[in-house]
Amino acid sequence: TLSLKDLKDDIATATTAAGTFTLNAVIPEDPEITSLNPTNGEEAGGTVVTITGSNFIVGTAATVMFGTNEATEVNVASATSISCKSPAGTGTVNVTVTQDSRTSNAVQFTYDPPSTNEMTLKAGDVSGDPEDEVIIPINISDISAAFDSDAFGFTLKYDSNVLSFVSVEKTGTLVEPFTMVNGSENTPGEVKVSGAYFGAKASIDNGLFVNIKVQVKADASTNTSLVLTELKDDIADATTSAGTFTVNVNVQDPVISSINPTNGAEAGDTIVTITGSNFIVGTAATVMFGANEATEVNVVSTTEISCKSPAGTGTVDVTVTQESRTSNAVQFTYNPVVSEMTLKAGDVSGDPEDEVIIPIN
Repeated sequence: TLSLKDLKDDIATATTAAGTFTLNAVIPEDPEITSLNPTNGEEAGGTVVTITGSNFIVGTAATVMFGTNEATEVNVASATSISCKSPAGTGTVNVTVTQDSRTSNAVQFTYDPPSTNEMTLKAGDVSGDPEDEVIIPINISDISAAFDSDAFGFTLKYDSNVLSFVSVEKTGTLVEPFTMVNGSENTPGEVKVSGAYFGAKASIDNGLFVNIKVQVKADASTNTSLVLTELKDDIADATTSAGTFTVNVNVQDPVISSINPTNGAEAGDTIVTITGSNFIVGTAATVMFGANEATEVNVVSTTEISCKSPAGTGTVDVTVTQESRTSNAVQFTYNPVVSEMTLKAGDVSGDPEDEVIIPIN
């Protein structure tokens, strides 16, 4: 109201009439949320959330609800922005803002389930030709949610007669900011791989973890298992799954080109070197001298086998058998042992007074 009073004395007989001032004010509208950032957070709460929208009233208390739970540290930064910390919660909830008894629309916020470091670390099933370089993928699976890690480590074991180590390739889910600490074959047939993140933890998820490059040996002809062991403590809950490396090779019959020596004592134990091709290193070989089996057989390389001859007589066929495949035959002769003899004085002549040799044969 607009009131008049205190009239001066000289107009003491005057009267006063009050007036009215009308404020042309706009009635506040309900607050409105257009987006949240982020839209998800940990179940324990404490995620800093920025609420973007309109009709927020600076200087007026605001209540931010995440479902039935009230946010903390609410700050009305401007008419279009409010920041707060999420309360503890689970699942997906509605977020609303209330000011001056006016409540906004609802926008959803999702609580992430607890992180887990249970997983399966598996070596892939791969194959390769002799002398080829091949990638063995190491995969992670069975992670229900991405987990944080600040270090990792494992050992891959395989048959060193089949594969030789080349390198470790950081790839897949193993990306920056990880630093590879170790990736080498310290012992033939064992590759140790480890790494760390020097700072905050990094997130690991399902998928390809790391590649290990190997070379198939030239004389490889058998398969080998790929076994993962020695996981580091921060992924100690993980299980491992072995893979298989298959050598792509057409196994052919062994071939003997020569033996040295080609003869020996009937009592046996002559050391014989067999030269040829298609011998399989690491696979048992049977060497037969006729019907008798040689001893101390050693497949030295794909072209050489050594052994000791068994006892025997006469001339016999020597063969090599591996994986049910038998070679051609090469002959070996046993030297006969002479046990009967004749001692004979030679028939000679001489002149008187001559010195003469009488041979004893």
